[in-house]
Amino acid sequence: MVRGTLLAILAVSISARAWAANPDCDRFKVNDSAKYLESSFNHSMSVALGCERNQASREREIDTIGYVLDLPGGEQSQIISAYYVVRCLDTDRMEDAKDPYLFCGYDARRLNEKKLDAEIAERKLSAESAATARALFKKAKDRDAWMVGELTKSEDKHYDYKKLYVDLPEQTAVAWEKFYADHKDVYDLGTAIERQLSATDLSHRGYQAIEVKGCDEMHKSFKDYLAKQSGKPAPEIAQFVQSDPLAFEMLSSIVACDGLRGFKIDAVGAYNLLEKGRMWRGPRTAAYWASLVEAKDTEAKVQFSPPVHKGYAEVDQHKLMHLAKEIANTNLNLSYGGPATAKVAAMKKLADGWVEVTFKLEKWMEPDFECVDIKPLHFNHWGQNGQPVWDWKCNVKGYHEETKQENPHAFSELASAGLKPGMVVKMLTASQSKEPTSQAFPLEVSLPAKTKKDKPKLISFSGIPLK
Repeated sequence: MVRGTLLAILAVSISARAWAANPDCDRFKVNDSAKYLESSFNHSMSVALGCERNQASREREIDTIGYVLDLPGGEQSQIISAYYVVRCLDTDRMEDAKDPYLFCGYDARRLNEKKLDAEIAERKLSAESAATARALFKKAKDRDAWMVGELTKSEDKHYDYKKLYVDLPEQTAVAWEKFYADHKDVYDLGTAIERQLSATDLSHRGYQAIEVKGCDEMHKSFKDYLAKQSGKPAPEIAQFVQSDPLAFEMLSSIVACDGLRGFKIDAVGAYNLLEKGRMWRGPRTAAYWASLVEAKDTEAKVQFSPPVHKGYAEVDQHKLMHLAKEIANTNLNLSYGGPATAKVAAMKKLADGWVEVTFKLEKWMEPDFECVDIKPLHFNHWGQNGQPVWDWKCNVKGYHEETKQENPHAFSELASAGLKPGMVVKMLTASQSKEPTSQAFPLEVSLPAKTKKDKPKLISFSGIPLK
């Protein structure tokens, strides 16, 4: 305890001396830690310039830096990238660095001395900061040379380490940058929404509706994008959403939008869909997924454990989407027992963007799907049991009869756009203390099959009409 207290005192003393000696330190002081993106960037710059010490573990620190730098269209820095590489490769064993290197390798390969000098000049850094930044830059280049050398020397007979950890990540990063340019409007809108979430007042999150600019545009973009999946069965559409980077960008933004604007049940429904799939962000995350997919596909052939490990891009590690989920769950009580299914009887418009839907007692034929892995096996995402889920093809295997009458629920106007009397809706339901007290989100809406020979027609998926 005494030793820990002494270390803490020394760390504060060192930070105080650095602040006094370096006039740049005040510029990167963290004033509001609740504003995650801004505070994390400033804190990383402050640590990189020697103004303060980071008390977090190596794993947590590189996770935070990588997350902030990987924001599509976000601010980049040669100084923070150099520090990121140094911390990422702060180990004597290549085995301990290879998975993090799938992310920070992007920065290592883009360290550029001319760009560093330009950043120092543009930020008008002091002589002390400039000297620290250049020393950090040199150390990052040295550590990267060591890492590439270690990967090149690897003699694994099943997996080509240089391909998995250098060549493929770089090819994927370049491809992602083109993908970003082709869809810049969507990514920039998503980043703008994420910045609004990051900047919201902590005391208001989840307790009062907050208007967010760009939400209607993002809903429309996702509607147009998902419409291309029309004609496919629901399990295949779900798998597409759970593995597609642009779908993730749109739907993760919608989670933030709906949660902040007060349509919490919609936010929870969208989050639950994404939760089962991949977490996407920028070129670093894309590089990781490309190498993991390559490794898992190879494992399916050679039956030998791959060197690339899971757990580095889980949806719950998307920090601001995790916050959006917490906002959505504030004062909202989800119903137990999983989704409910019922046939729509009537609809009535309510105030504040809600629609009341009532249901009738009627029988219908519910389809049973059979999904088969496509050969050769191709990794899609991790299942809830931690096992890989491969690309699959789904068909209606048969039907079973359903009979039920559901209590009335309020749906948001956006999510209920595809609903009409006579349609069958599979929904997530919840309750809250204020009006509307009983809410629902349509996971799937379909025209029911009348006989076993008929096929149901999927009308909307995750609140999005498939037209």
